[in-house]
Amino acid sequence: MSKKHRGGPHEDHADESWLIPYCDLLTLLLALFVTLYAASNVDKDKYEAIAESMKSQIVSGAGITFVPGISEGHPMPVAEPTEDDGSAAEEMQKLKDLEATLQAYLAENGLGAVVTTSIDDRGLVVSMNDAVLFDPGVANIKSEFHDVLVRIGVTINRLDNYIRVEGHTDSTPSNTQMYPTNWELSVGRAASVVRIFINEAGIAPNKLMAVGYGEFRPIADNTTEAGKSKNRRVDIIIMDSRYNALEEPGAVDEGIVQ
Repeated sequence: MSKKHRGGPHEDHADESWLIPYCDLLTLLLALFVTLYAASNVDKDKYEAIAESMKSQIVSGAGITFVPGISEGHPMPVAEPTEDDGSAAEEMQKLKDLEATLQAYLAENGLGAVVTTSIDDRGLVVSMNDAVLFDPGVANIKSEFHDVLVRIGVTINRLDNYIRVEGHTDSTPSNTQMYPTNWELSVGRAASVVRIFINEAGIAPNKLMAVGYGEFRPIADNTTEAGKSKNRRVDIIIMDSRYNALEEPGAVDEGIVQ
């Protein structure tokens, strides 16, 4: 007689080995999402901290504000003028008084057609046609206008404002050995005016800036001779004292977001 199996009929079990890699995959996905979430929180906290820091600088008078940056959520700092040298009305009156003095001198010497004055947001602008200052393609001041430039320098030195000298050219290329482009020519002409202001008008060097814009800041049409003549100029800007904070030593470094 055959023996009966007491354990009952044999049953096959399903292969469950796939559960191990499946659980590993779920664990990895969970870790990935946790990491991404944590990273997003770090960036958010960082930018919130920067924003709070900039707000505190504005309150403390650092003159920093934000404008839209290259991409959303990445603001760029830009400096603004401050009102730390008296009221705007007092500042405007000082500039107008200086302009009146200059205009009287220019009218007395028949220079009203080649030297003009105006007041804009930057301050008092004294604009001189380059034909009276320079020969074509060079940056040396003409001898006949030398004394006039010194007198202008002495007059504007009555105010303790910063002075910005800007050189401008027309669109005709400069191709001399000394001035291969209009950039060099415009900067050279501005520097020549600054040198006279320092050496002969007694203006403190730390109050002066020489800037060249080449042909890239035109005020008239460069396709006509009349327009080109207007564009060839040197602008002397007696800056509104609201901008003093932007020119003080360290002003640039203080406005950089690390």
